[in-house]
Amino acid sequence: MNRLMTHFWRCTVACLLVALPLAAAHADAGQALFVYGKAYVVSADGSRTALTKGSTVQSGDTIVTSANGRVQMRMEDGGLLALRPQTEFVIEEFNFPASAGGAVASAGEPRSFFALVKGGFRSITGAIGKADKADYRVRTPVATIGIRGTDFTAVFCDAGCTGATQKGLYVGVTDGGVTLRNDGGSLDLDPGQFGYVRDAESSPEKSAEAARMLAAEVAPEADESEDESASAEVAAVAEGGENLSGGGAVAGSGGAVAYATGPLGSDNAFTAVSAQ
Repeated sequence: MNRLMTHFWRCTVACLLVALPLAAAHADAGQALFVYGKAYVVSADGSRTALTKGSTVQSGDTIVTSANGRVQMRMEDGGLLALRPQTEFVIEEFNFPASAGGAVASAGEPRSFFALVKGGFRSITGAIGKADKADYRVRTPVATIGIRGTDFTAVFCDAGCTGATQKGLYVGVTDGGVTLRNDGGSLDLDPGQFGYVRDAESSPEKSAEAARMLAAEVAPEADESEDESASAEVAAVAEGGENLSGGGAVAGSGGAVAYATGPLGSDNAFTAVSAQ
């Protein structure tokens, strides 16, 4: 996956956000439980703000973490997300109407749709995905991740990652299962299994390298004094034209992850630990 393709894919995501239903675009999708380092939110209209504990996000927002930024989110349906450093993660469409158990009387069908442009995250499915697995998905530049009721980790390397030798998407399943699907085919992964997708045309495959990569030790935290560099990344997302890959490694992409130690939705549900 070269920079031109990443840039093209980012623009495609941006175009889809423009068509986002107005009601969905103004309802809170989730809240930050924990923020370490620097992280930012770029709204669909291009405005950008620092993400702090307690900040809310909406459909259409892009969350950007910098070199040592880590974010833990609780979605409105009780789902949990942990974003790794140097991640660009888009909330494409999130809707949790009262008819599905949500607190807001919003219209439309339940949706928990995301996009991973670069970097990595860990996800624990909330009520939307548990009720109908088709209502949850994560798109990446090389494959779409669907679920079968799950806790999984995914990292997309577009410019080299700690512990990885090839660019592409690396996925590991802790609980439940996921399906990786693209033009090359599909692959089901069960608990304890790992998969790899090189590009949009290559068939997803089980991978021992993915297991090693996702279990790599935490890399030393980067010096987060480069405020200008972090700001430049956020500006690139807001403008919708620049590539955020920057040619650097995804710091700590295979290191500390987050998992739920208590009931979904509790304020202390995430605890940072080393990957197993």
